[in-house]
Amino acid sequence: MQLKRRSILPLVQTGIAVAMTVSVFSKPESETYVYSEDFGLQLGFALNGPATTLRYILERFAVQFCPASYGGYVGTGCYPLAPIFETVIYFMLVWLLWYAVVIEAGARGQSALTSRTGRRGLTVSV
Repeated sequence: MQLKRRSILPLVQTGIAVAMTVSVFSKPESETYVYSEDFGLQLGFALNGPATTLRYILERFAVQFCPASYGGYVGTGCYPLAPIFETVIYFMLVWLLWYAVVIEAGARGQSALTSRTGRRGLTVSV
């Protein structure tokens, strides 16, 4: 029962992120419509800010190893990185973010993800 409750919120939030992203990328980009100006995409990135930031950092790190393949060049042996990071990695990070939120919310006033030290008790009581 506890495992079921822990998995519902991350799955729902990931589903929302998928719906917002797919609806944006299903439209062709043109001179009048660009992805970065879409409110739905911006809202999704804002709701999942830590996941978005970590995705960007991981993407920049990966580009250092295969800079030519980022645009999808075939001769390098690397897959195009942009679609992988904008979908698969991002959705996994969104799920992980909301799973951590559920664990923290269920800890009953104590942090479940950080270590418990003597100073922590002092700061909570003040």
